Amino acid sequence: MSDRPKFLPADRIKRLEERIERHVRGGELHPGDRYLTAAEAADVFDVGCTTVHRAMKRLAERGVLVRKPRAGTFVGPSVAGSRTAGLR
Repeated sequence: MSDRPKFLPADRIKRLEERIERHVRGGELHPGDRYLTAAEAADVFDVGCTTVHRAMKRLAERGVLVRKPRAGTFVGPSVAGSRTAGLR
């Protein structure tokens, strides 16, 4: 048996959601910029595509990402003021 901690799928999705949000809000991306495809994100974050789809769906519900069928995933409008809010 492995000593590696096992995470429930919901835990994996939540951790990935947090990682993607940090990536999006990191300062290099702006509202409207194209984000990674699910396959690219799965590769970058070393998780499965299903986990990526679920995390991106939750981020889209919060306005961090915008998902457009057949067009892709884009940085959402809620990211606009988030980088400068801590600088005031």
